[in-house]
Amino acid sequence: MQADEKFVTAIFNEILNDNVQSYIKNISREPDEGRDAYARVRSVIYTLNGDDKKAIFDFMKVVIADTASTIFGTLDGSHFPKGIDSDFKLFSDEDEISGDLQDIFIDQTE
Repeated sequence: MQADEKFVTAIFNEILNDNVQSYIKNISREPDEGRDAYARVRSVIYTLNGDDKKAIFDFMKVVIADTASTIFGTLDGSHFPKGIDSDFKLFSDEDEISGDLQDIFIDQTE
């Protein structure tokens, strides 16, 4: 596996496997009087049936994937958010890994 693929795979696993599962676990618990960032969402999620919960969790994955894709596209030079009009070069050791990050990521999400 090339350095760019390793990088994207590591990020993919972190955000779309580990983090999503952590979010789901935290918002799927029974509601409580907590004041943490998940407390209000737990109260709402708790009232939903299984299909509706799944729809919310699937949508979370879409939002996370779209956000990451935007970042990868910015690093690759294929997406230019307002105020950014220059190219970036991302290196892993001596290997430049930017250029195909967004495509690799999108392939992994499909």
